[in-house]
Amino acid sequence: MQRSLIEMLSPIAKPPPPPPTYKTEYISSNLIGDADGIHIKINASRNDQLQCIAPSVALFIGTADSLQVIPAQSTANNVQASVVNSSGSDAVQGRLVEGGCVFSQRFGRRIGQIGWQGVYNPRVPPDDLTFYATHLFDTQRVTLWDFQQHPRVNLWFLREDGSIVALLMDTYHKVRGWWRVQTDGVVTSVAVIPGDNRDVLAISVTRNGFNLIEILDDPDWYDPSSINGGQANANYLDSALTKSSGTAFTSVTGLDHLEGKVVGMVGDGAYLGTATVASGSVTLPTASKIAHVGLPFTATMQSMPIENGNEQTSTVGLSKSVVLANIRFYNTLDCEVGPDTTNMKSAELGGVNVALANPTLFSGDEQVSVPNEPRSPAYLVIRSSKPLPCTVSAIQAMLSVGAAE
Repeated sequence: MQRSLIEMLSPIAKPPPPPPTYKTEYISSNLIGDADGIHIKINASRNDQLQCIAPSVALFIGTADSLQVIPAQSTANNVQASVVNSSGSDAVQGRLVEGGCVFSQRFGRRIGQIGWQGVYNPRVPPDDLTFYATHLFDTQRVTLWDFQQHPRVNLWFLREDGSIVALLMDTYHKVRGWWRVQTDGVVTSVAVIPGDNRDVLAISVTRNGFNLIEILDDPDWYDPSSINGGQANANYLDSALTKSSGTAFTSVTGLDHLEGKVVGMVGDGAYLGTATVASGSVTLPTASKIAHVGLPFTATMQSMPIENGNEQTSTVGLSKSVVLANIRFYNTLDCEVGPDTTNMKSAELGGVNVALANPTLFSGDEQVSVPNEPRSPAYLVIRSSKPLPCTVSAIQAMLSVGAAE
């Protein structure tokens, strides 16, 4: 049969290809099964209880009776837990901080840290981080804690009474500083979360019938290039609300969580006194463009007993009076100085007027005469009772020494 020329030149239609077929394949590699588990026998002198497990330079195991480690070189066929200390651990999770595993010791009233030396040498005991602050945990055990790494290492411990104590820790420079955190309410939890440029502390607190999540403000608030030179951004009030506007204002609303509370007020860096929250708002006595309104608190620092003896003499047991105190301040606006909390006087700080807007921050040395009576031992107390910045970097005290008491 002959085909026409047109038929010969026309493309022949082809049927569409069959659709692709798919096959499900499960690919597995190195899955952990029941047979891969390891069994560790904990050596204990009595009936023991596992309290916490934390990774350090080795696997750290805290039991009620001892501290034990599994070396990092262990394999599934060679697992051995070694007792390194008998101080024991509480049922609070340990964590690796500053080159050592920080943990709550048995009964929750001491905070210890075991470094790599202690992990591999049982004769090196854990470092007691609470050695100079045992009073903070003598009657209140730790129930929960977390830590910040940036911009500095701070450890935040929640006690069973719903209060927080904190530790600034610098292992390299051998610096430790403990302090209590004041708040009006009961703290139920603490957690550290990553922020934009630092670790951020969040706390859950019950206050005034509200369950609140509060964020600790940035301590590095000072920025000379920011509005009002930076000091207007300093927030030293608790559970505070910050309001800013291009136009000066006097009314601050949104304070329902502090209804009926006496709050402190700061506007454009100036201290504006206190007011009582009514209908969720307060009225500032001076119009401001940046205002902080929140619960006031008092920051108090007490020195260790002051001693001015040398290798040949000592003033221990002698009555002493702190006559003068040379104090080095940084970006400070207000504080008081005295021998105790009942005999305080203003440091004056070069005549800074904290009631004026945009007061100039004071940085430098200030010599303060101290109202005092002879006593043994002698202390120096520095207190900041207004919601204004105060940073002390050095103290030099001049003593007048009397007879033995």
